[in-house]
Amino acid sequence: MSLTLRHTHVPSHPPWLPGAPIDAHRFQCRHHEGVAPPAPLLALTTLRPGTGDALHKAARLARTLGTDLRLAWRTDEHPNGLSDPMARLQQRARVLRRRHALAVHVAGTPVRTAAEAVRLARTASLTCLADAPSAATAGTSRATLAERLLTPLLRAASAPVWVIHRAEADGVRSVHCLLRPDALDAPLLAWAWRLAAQRPLRLVHVLPTALPADDPRDIVAWTVFDHMQRQRRLQAHHTLDQLAAPLRTAACAKGCAPLHDVQTTVLFGDVDDELQAHLARSTVGTLVMGHTWRRWWPWGGVRARALMHLADDTLVVPQPARSLRAALRRAWAGLLAAA
Repeated sequence: MSLTLRHTHVPSHPPWLPGAPIDAHRFQCRHHEGVAPPAPLLALTTLRPGTGDALHKAARLARTLGTDLRLAWRTDEHPNGLSDPMARLQQRARVLRRRHALAVHVAGTPVRTAAEAVRLARTASLTCLADAPSAATAGTSRATLAERLLTPLLRAASAPVWVIHRAEADGVRSVHCLLRPDALDAPLLAWAWRLAAQRPLRLVHVLPTALPADDPRDIVAWTVFDHMQRQRRLQAHHTLDQLAAPLRTAACAKGCAPLHDVQTTVLFGDVDDELQAHLARSTVGTLVMGHTWRRWWPWGGVRARALMHLADDTLVVPQPARSLRAALRRAWAGLLAAA
């Protein structure tokens, strides 16, 4: 009897502490006295119709994070009909200051290339791409900011990239955080915690699994396979619960209220297919996920591209890459476990 079961190991580790920094290099919570304020939040916008709501979203997050907001105009190769775009950007900055009681700054020069956008993003705690497509531009060939800038920003900057696709829909939409039960994905929880204020949070993990290639009438093989699936599911749920425990109980300063509605979901199968199917049947407001760019494997795409249209907005957090030796060791351990 042979059984095909390819999976990744689910390690156990101490739970993430909500009092720890969101990003050890660029972002820190302000609930400790004497901690320097975080870098401003950068919002790149094309000033197309429909981007005003996206800028209000960015302003609300900046206020929650306790930082300033910086606006920059990303020039569009297509004519946008604005006689003075910089004056229009200043006008939107004044509206954001009045409505959100927030310090809003405006970059003095337009952003014309991806290199200029990366240069601004390196001085920000988070980069927001406010380019919500409107009904007037839905049928055109105009490329969105995410299509042009997401990959360069994730490769060159260490700050997360927040892509806002559309305004908030009616009702309370949940926050879905796609993560592995691994200590490297702990920063995703910190950002999801901030974005899930007054909203339910769901932690989602996919266990890559190949079904047995044996005869489906082999009851013994399917019984063993089902038992191993149940054990892996329980282990993954237990680890996700450990990660979510501080979110339910720990108290923090204003804007860091504990979350009581935290659910965990563990899926089986192909990672991309299962994630798309899960998000398509769920009501997703904000999607939080990580991206690891490996210099020794530069052809890897950004998984968020295929999932963005399934949520109102998507936050992509750069993750530290394991060394090539560690990746080979992990792959070898997976082959031995599948043997």
